[in-house]
Amino acid sequence: MNTHHLDSTTTARLHALARLTGRPESDLLREAVTAYLEDLEDIRATEESLREIESGAKPPTLAELDEYLDRDLAR
Repeated sequence: MNTHHLDSTTTARLHALARLTGRPESDLLREAVTAYLEDLEDIRATEESLREIESGAKPPTLAELDEYLDRDLAR
């Protein structure tokens, strides 16, 4: 179990969403953090690819992008 502190506004929003959806706050937090981390990982990978292309590397083909997206969606 990890303990993290949220500001009062975020805590109130979390409580309200939990009441509205009938879901535990822990589930909402876990999903939110997981989605946020996945977004950051995608951004990092995109920025890395952009740097590689800008330095002269060959950009991925459409087939390679499709394969990547298929794997990403399967997560």
